[in-house]
Amino acid sequence: MKRNFYLLIIALFAIMLMAGDAVHAATTIGTAITTASTITATGALYGNGGLDLSAAGALAIGATNATSVVITPATTLGGALTVTSGARIGTGSTPNDFSALASDSLFVEGKGEFDGTLRVDGAVTFTSSLNVTSGVILQSTLAVTGATTVSTFTEGGGVTVTTTIAASVLPYTYFDTENELSIAPKTVAITAATLTFPASSTLTAFIPTAGQTRQIMVMNATTTAYALTLAAGAGETVYSASTTAVIKAGQRALLTFFRKANTDISILMSIFH
Repeated sequence: MKRNFYLLIIALFAIMLMAGDAVHAATTIGTAITTASTITATGALYGNGGLDLSAAGALAIGATNATSVVITPATTLGGALTVTSGARIGTGSTPNDFSALASDSLFVEGKGEFDGTLRVDGAVTFTSSLNVTSGVILQSTLAVTGATTVSTFTEGGGVTVTTTIAASVLPYTYFDTENELSIAPKTVAITAATLTFPASSTLTAFIPTAGQTRQIMVMNATTTAYALTLAAGAGETVYSASTTAVIKAGQRALLTFFRKANTDISILMSIFH
């Protein structure tokens, strides 16, 4: 009888040990868990259903020695997502410009698509080709330091129409964004005018760097007797392709401004009769 009693005690103890190991290995909970405190999992945590966090709650995954968190199914976030360190999508390659998962960085190994508006406050660097299938609107200056190949290029900045007296200095605003300057006499009594270009120092923003060029068309916009002469300003030299530098009524002159190495400007003028 004693022998059977001891065997029963040993059997019950063995069952308790097995149950303890089973709980340590895996636990299946078929109902909801509600807690106002912390749930800590030192191993993997699996859920066949959803994970619902109230708006006032938070989910913290990982500890100081954690390396990564892997989520294999599709995950939908109903609120804002804030990443306090770096974030990456894909594991097959590493970033070239910054350390992997550096603070405030995002690395995408594959493709990325934005159906809405994308705003970038900092500089953008492209180390490969940029394919734009629609139009590009630039609201500031585009600077290209390397060679540029354009299949079709349409350039234009508008037309400025003005009248003038017999002699005056043309303001810089006639050259900053225009492609044509249309000039007529202020009164019919004016039969000739000599207009001086702004000084080369005034045209610094126009073509600031040595070797840069810019073209503008000047039109004598009258049918009456009106001789229009364009004269060089300080730091400039005008070179005319014709024997005369006078633009007669109804004629046009194509001007090419060229910034020289000594900061002066050469103005090449071709008059079309």
